[in-house]
Amino acid sequence: MSMSQRWFLGLLLVGVMSAAAAVADDQPVTPAESPASAAAPAPPSVTPAASAPTGAADLVASPPSAPAPASVPAPSAAQSVQADAYRIVPGAECAWAIQSTRPLTPEETETAAREVREKSRDCREEEILRTQQSIASATGLQIKQANDELTIGAIGTGTLVLATILLGVAFRATQRTAKLAEKAFLASNRPRLILREARALTAGEPKFVTGVYFAIANAGETPARIQHAKFCVQFRAGSEPAMQLDLDGPWLQGDFDNPIAVGHLLQPGVFVDGSLTLAEKSPPVSADSTQPTLLSRAGAHPCHLCFYGKIRYLDLAGVPRNMAFYRILHGKTFRFVPFDDAQLEYADDGR
Repeated sequence: MSMSQRWFLGLLLVGVMSAAAAVADDQPVTPAESPASAAAPAPPSVTPAASAPTGAADLVASPPSAPAPASVPAPSAAQSVQADAYRIVPGAECAWAIQSTRPLTPEETETAAREVREKSRDCREEEILRTQQSIASATGLQIKQANDELTIGAIGTGTLVLATILLGVAFRATQRTAKLAEKAFLASNRPRLILREARALTAGEPKFVTGVYFAIANAGETPARIQHAKFCVQFRAGSEPAMQLDLDGPWLQGDFDNPIAVGHLLQPGVFVDGSLTLAEKSPPVSADSTQPTLLSRAGAHPCHLCFYGKIRYLDLAGVPRNMAFYRILHGKTFRFVPFDDAQLEYADDGR
């Protein structure tokens, strides 16, 4: 039962008891309501007892003819007899009754009925007061308990909300710290792809170049995922400038697109290798001690056989990086050696 329902029932009970008291006050009480009075016979006249004096019997049998004086005299023998003629006894649920030792006169009956009404009214008022006090006590206790529960619940809820907020703030701060630590770690331990080996595949005598063998290694600290790779093997005259290969540029003669599979994850300290076959044979390689990187061609200027390329890859943070190389063939060792331009070869470019 809720608090409001208990208040309503208490007020309803008080109202019902008050209405019952008002109705009881308006009803006259007759000696017939008393069991003792109802059992006694009612003769038309009252004969005095043998031991009672004649004057006392006359006072009891006939009502006084004159009103009582203003001053209160000492109780007479007649008043003592009248007081002993009946008594008011309590009954169930504040129902007081008249018990008489003889038939009462109308005046005695009216006096006794008035006393019964007064005692019944006082009894009902006391009962109502006790009920109100009980309801107020119980309701006040329940209100106090409810207030205590609400206070404790509010404190507990506020503490829980505050703890949740602080936990969320601490969690976000921890996440930011972890992300910053991860970025710092990846920045100082990023992957680095390099051309570990590149040599010419030859055939015939005198030897001519038929292809290129290569090995790409991860010299960094974390894995690298291949996004795009493009290699090129090309003859370049000694006077022509060396250019870096453009991954998104036009297709050139001798281009090899994605010689390493897209999406390949290259772990630290591991290399991936492959070979490229030339579309045409190179001129015979002559061992010239003065210019070992030049190839002699009949009826043409000496040239270089160049092997260059570019790889785009991602680190663990998803940052795109690039590596590039530019090599020329060494005629004595049949190895591709770095060109003299450092800008054409790098291992880690975050652009």
